[in-house]
Amino acid sequence: LIPVCEALEDDAFEHIDVSRDMPYSADILLENVLDSSHVPFTHHKTISKRENGKPLPLVLTDKVTPCGFEGQFEKDAAVGKQGTDALKAGRATQRRTKFLAPTYMHHRIQTAGKDGNFDSGFETWTVAYATPSGPGR
Repeated sequence: LIPVCEALEDDAFEHIDVSRDMPYSADILLENVLDSSHVPFTHHKTISKRENGKPLPLVLTDKVTPCGFEGQFEKDAAVGKQGTDALKAGRATQRRTKFLAPTYMHHRIQTAGKDGNFDSGFETWTVAYATPSGPGR
């Protein structure tokens, strides 16, 4: 079965679907996308800046199994535009990651609202279905 992102099932969410044929394998794509520390370097001058680069330790929130893993970032760290804007406004962010083997992953980034509550804030989901489209692609 194909895993379904719960945000796509919720009518309260607005979403944009984007498909790309990347010039590298699905496993390399997942390795890159799962590691959020790539954002300041790969997306310099778009959604981040190189000076935001730092280690981003992911604390596993459940046991790693052949089916995947889930985790939460160890501390609040501004990596991309959403986190940097939140930090400037004095708002906390939290990030969670989920990987479901063999090809699904998501990052859920939540920013607290003015009241400090994540339920009244804003969230962004980055979801990847890394589907091989040919040998090495």
